[in-house]
Amino acid sequence: MKTLSRGVAGLVYLALMTSAWAGVPSSAPPKRAPRAAKPVAPATKQPPAPRGALRVLNYDLQGPKGPLPVEQYSEIKALVMYLDPDVLALHNVQRSAGDATGKPLAQIATSLNLYYAFQPLTDTLGSAVLTKYPITKATYLAEQSGAAMGMQVTVGVGGQSYLVLVVRPPNPAISREATQVVASAIAAAPAGRQLVLASFSPGTAIGGALKAWGKAGLADPGTGRRGPSVATYPTEKPKERLDFIMVSRDLLAGARYEVVRLGRLEKLSAHLPVQIIVVR
Repeated sequence: MKTLSRGVAGLVYLALMTSAWAGVPSSAPPKRAPRAAKPVAPATKQPPAPRGALRVLNYDLQGPKGPLPVEQYSEIKALVMYLDPDVLALHNVQRSAGDATGKPLAQIATSLNLYYAFQPLTDTLGSAVLTKYPITKATYLAEQSGAAMGMQVTVGVGGQSYLVLVVRPPNPAISREATQVVASAIAAAPAGRQLVLASFSPGTAIGGALKAWGKAGLADPGTGRRGPSVATYPTEKPKERLDFIMVSRDLLAGARYEVVRLGRLEKLSAHLPVQIIVVR
């Protein structure tokens, strides 16, 4: 992985994901591949986002007994077809040793004509972004120690660039440095059209991170909502909010935020996905 630069105060490490960035080249329009038998989804897919809007989803594949096994990844295709996202972030994606691209998920993205980026975070796990729009840049986020905690991608939508930060701290104890890594990345990027898609482990002290990211210019569309309307964990009876989408304030007006129920596909994870529809 080739290093591009060291970010603000030496906290943000950015590197081109040469081997980890896969998908349809942005120089050529994607061709729609013939689809195999359609997986059984929990219902017909969600209504499309309104014209001129963008549907962004955030989903953690961590189940009660561990991350979703690769053998069940065929269900992810049904999930994506049902949710019909413009941009989807997946956390705790399983990968085998030596697999730098998350090959099983990359194949699903290709079959659905989606652009795709993957970032290994541990020897067995990584984060991924699937999107209908070209990914023009993909870099990773790491603490000064080198411990990866996520990635950032730039997505080109209708001639505009959206910065998407995908954050999944590796353990419940979020260090002050890790919080600042994301805040620094936000501050270093051009203002506007920024989104942070974050997921946390149970028991994580989240307040400090959300406060720091708010000071960096982001807003939480779920602010003011309480109880079941924002809780994402555990799936059966959600009591705790562990999954977030934060946006720059230019995207807040008219944004629609919700926790998505998935019917039979809820067995894939102990988390529920969250989505936001923003006017672009």
